[in-house]
Amino acid sequence: MSDALGVLGVLDVLMWLYRPLSRRGTRRGSIVPPQVAALCVMPPINPGWGVLDRRTDGVFGQGMMVRMRAVVQRVDGASVVVDGETVGEIVGEGLCVLVGVTHDDTVEKAGRLARKLWSLRMLQDEKSCSDVDAPLLVISQFTLYGDARKGRRPTWNAAAPGELAEPLVDEVVARLRALGATVATGRFGAQMRVGLTNDGPFTVLLDM
Repeated sequence: MSDALGVLGVLDVLMWLYRPLSRRGTRRGSIVPPQVAALCVMPPINPGWGVLDRRTDGVFGQGMMVRMRAVVQRVDGASVVVDGETVGEIVGEGLCVLVGVTHDDTVEKAGRLARKLWSLRMLQDEKSCSDVDAPLLVISQFTLYGDARKGRRPTWNAAAPGELAEPLVDEVVARLRALGATVATGRFGAQMRVGLTNDGPFTVLLDM
């Protein structure tokens, strides 16, 4: 919807600019379209955002903003099973975090996400993991960037390839542990079965 409104705004500006001067109004007090005025006060793009500036499969185009993403759930226990083996588990109150990485994410963003997760007040009585030493289960999840606006099959063009994503997910985990957190993990690239009890339910989406 916002993209459509942006296109309409550009068309309004172009129509005003190409309108003959006699119809634009040149006398003092003539009205300037709000879209033209907005060009003078438009804020700069946040440098912390990623910009996917190539067209991929007709879904993401120039100017599409994508950022490191995490889905955070308050849980009463959670675990990850791979090939019948439990590879990661937390018991009791904590956070289960699904992490997605996009193409131009950095270790700095991974550090910011780790600090946010450690201090996020999502637990009972508005406590954070740092307040009560609650554990976290961190799992890589490239499908957080799934886009199904076109057709019936989701695409994941905004998701980073494994060679970029895996080290950054590992960096989030390492930064959390450096802060003093107890962190369990899934297994990158594996077919995982994730079990959890969402306590609330309480789920938060973070874009860094």
